[in-house]
Amino acid sequence: VVLEPKKTTLDEIVVIGYGTVRKSDLSGSVGSVKAEDITKITALNPVQSLQGNVTGVQVTSTSGTPGENPAVRIRGVGTFGNSNPIYVVDGVIVDDISFLNSNDITSMEVLKDASASAIYGSRGANGVIMVTTKMGKATEEKTVFNFSGEMGIQKLAKKIDLLSGRDFAIITNEIKPGTYNNVDALPNTDWQDLIFHTAPVFDFQLSASGSSKNIQYYISGGYFKQDGIIEKSSFERITLKINNIYNLTKHVKLGNNITIAPYSQQVAPNVTYQAYRARPVLEPYYPDGSFAVVYNVGNPLADLEYSNNYIRGLRGVGNIFADIAILKPLTLKSSFGVDAGYNKAESFTPAYTIYNPDGTISQQQNLLS
Repeated sequence: VVLEPKKTTLDEIVVIGYGTVRKSDLSGSVGSVKAEDITKITALNPVQSLQGNVTGVQVTSTSGTPGENPAVRIRGVGTFGNSNPIYVVDGVIVDDISFLNSNDITSMEVLKDASASAIYGSRGANGVIMVTTKMGKATEEKTVFNFSGEMGIQKLAKKIDLLSGRDFAIITNEIKPGTYNNVDALPNTDWQDLIFHTAPVFDFQLSASGSSKNIQYYISGGYFKQDGIIEKSSFERITLKINNIYNLTKHVKLGNNITIAPYSQQVAPNVTYQAYRARPVLEPYYPDGSFAVVYNVGNPLADLEYSNNYIRGLRGVGNIFADIAILKPLTLKSSFGVDAGYNKAESFTPAYTIYNPDGTISQQQNLLS
């Protein structure tokens, strides 16, 4: 068996803090993920594509809530009080890249050691993730349109094995004899089945790119929608991406990289705690259709019904730059970047009361709306 040599990987161009170099000439520790690998996963945050693709990088989910950002650790936990890496999107330093559509990214480079991220000082102590977004190619004289669409289904991977109504009654009788007389006639409520359900996720993007004698352009619009597997939890985001380069003269270029992303998030109450502790021998509803009392923890279905928590906002990230070629090996570049955001949280709980079977008021109530 004779192996054929392949050097394309060594010839790849990677982005580091102080420019772009061939991978074969790079001495620092840098991991790179290309566009085709970034879009393999339908996810809100493009950083999730790093999971399993870059050594020394750990990406974990902090919450199952739609819209929550994952935790990223590069070579362990830092010692500066904040273990998160910084992100540099087309030259703009930001704290996260949840505003980006994965289809707008050309590549992501992870700078893992001091030599690669030295230009960022202590801010780069936990690593730096360089993100380069797409731009129209100089060879594309005609406008090229691209459309991508994905749809997925989410469901609970595995339920926690809890007691059935009959088993709960048997164990309760062993602890306190005589509590339940006929264990076979008791209800068998699976609270996990009542709060968890199948939920869809959608991701669509349409882009146009091209160039002329004096301009290179890339414009895209994206839509992402994720419903949670618990009712009243969701995340919706629209992205608008505009990248342009204007060739003013042979040696002077102006350009912009702008992303605008309005979003809306609905956050459900923590009903999983209630579902795991609620007694399986209790019914969720009374015969008249009203919510039944669930002792000690409250009825999780009632909490879902009366909870309305929303977070809405707008994120804008971008920069305007000028590129002047002074001499062939020397280029002067000046850039002005901005990361602006607006957030508004709304929460409303109507007046309601959950009654005990004897008609008295339980502890689960809200007297004022």
